[in-house]
Amino acid sequence: MLSFEDKAEIRELVYRFNRAVDYGTPDEWADTFVSEGVFDSAITGVLAGREELMGWLAEFRSDPKYAALSKGQHWTTNIVVSGNADHARLWASVMLLVPSAPNPHIAMFGYYDDELVKVAGTWRFSSRKLTVAEAS
Repeated sequence: MLSFEDKAEIRELVYRFNRAVDYGTPDEWADTFVSEGVFDSAITGVLAGREELMGWLAEFRSDPKYAALSKGQHWTTNIVVSGNADHARLWASVMLLVPSAPNPHIAMFGYYDDELVKVAGTWRFSSRKLTVAEAS
């Protein structure tokens, strides 16, 4: 069973993941994963390992095709965590709010289904799957 402290650390990991994407810091984003971690979504495809993770986030922040989305803010809620002291499973709802004038809107919503491991006393994603329910 996960301790209260473990659950708090895992939630903090989710928040750091969001902040790194929203502010475009590839190193910080990759740091939320184990070195061989995998991120999988319809938006990114499958990204495996630190270099692919960092490369995609750099592209997301600079490629004009992502311009509207890259100005957005990720909100993650309804977090459910289970597991033990070394491994955890996380499910959470996510939406991307885009501040486009004159009508800010939800550009994407879906859910995460994640596997986490504790490495050297720190929680990291080993795999993170984003299922997009709707995107504009």
